[in-house]
Amino acid sequence: MAVSTEETRLPPSADEALISRLYGAFWGYFLGDALGVPGHGYSTNRQLFKDYGWIGELVAPKFPHPESSLFRTRYEVINEKNNILHGREADWQRPGTHFHQHLKAGDNALEAQLATLLIRRITEDGQFNDEHCRDDFLDFMLTPGRHSDTYIPTAYREFFSNYARGKALESCAESSTRTGALALSLPLAWLNWHNPVAAAKSMKQRFSLTHAGASLGRTAELICSIHWALFDGYSLEETILDRERRNHPHPYVNYPFRRWITNQSDEEVAFRHLRNGSDTDDAVPLAFFLALKYQGDTEAALLANANLGGETCNRGALIGSLLGAANGVEDIPGELVQSLTAYEELDQLSESFVPLCLRTLGN
Repeated sequence: MAVSTEETRLPPSADEALISRLYGAFWGYFLGDALGVPGHGYSTNRQLFKDYGWIGELVAPKFPHPESSLFRTRYEVINEKNNILHGREADWQRPGTHFHQHLKAGDNALEAQLATLLIRRITEDGQFNDEHCRDDFLDFMLTPGRHSDTYIPTAYREFFSNYARGKALESCAESSTRTGALALSLPLAWLNWHNPVAAAKSMKQRFSLTHAGASLGRTAELICSIHWALFDGYSLEETILDRERRNHPHPYVNYPFRRWITNQSDEEVAFRHLRNGSDTDDAVPLAFFLALKYQGDTEAALLANANLGGETCNRGALIGSLLGAANGVEDIPGELVQSLTAYEELDQLSESFVPLCLRTLGN
């Protein structure tokens, strides 16, 4: 994780604070996702605490998951174009199967794995190429053994079912408001951080293959605008509560976050004022609340998220990205990061990807 201008050939005009923020967003994203793995799908944290106690480190998911709905989900394999379970059919039929049953402590969930795939392709191409990323995605999902996660989110199941029925690839997405669309494409907000319009456009290109809907596009515009301000040196509080409220009329920034931080517990906000579900209407405002409340302590924010249940992985990835961009890589807990299963691979990718994010600074 060391930041070295010489080793990574960073542009001479790239200042250390910006470099630190880009590395911070990168590592905060992957750590937030991995910490969220055990708590994913718990509707409240009461049962989560019974099963795990307070989650303060990277933990493997346990069997049984008392609120797992996998056994009630039916997925018909039509032909080879939608065969994406790859031997996990029995897990989906067994009550109590955790959504991430076969992941180990430190593993990343599916959408963070897809983000890794995206970053790898960008570093190989030197830029974002939507067609290449699409082909990588199809190969990743259709090839047995490419990932070890158990749960395949609805958007991907619907996409591949439509593909198997003969629809054109660009017509296979169903309407979606799931936060996973943001999680799988969030690295593009870092790549084009200096141009939030271009960043949002590329995010939409990436997730629109599997997630259709105008509201996701508007949310991507908000997320890219926030990251631009954070990378440019504005604080998280100033960015969300002042700049975005003035410049970006999006309902997600208009909740009474300051009053909640002063007067409400995390649980009261998550279960009374908001919800901890996977729709962006739930996950993004809750991510903003937790990031703002714990804005000076990235680790505390990520652990608070992991212990709230619900959409812990994708919400945690967003919180980690926001606070990494705000606080820099120095505020990312190094011991936890080095315990990520894919740490060595991610470390190498970061050394190639961050300089690409800074490439225009040297022009």
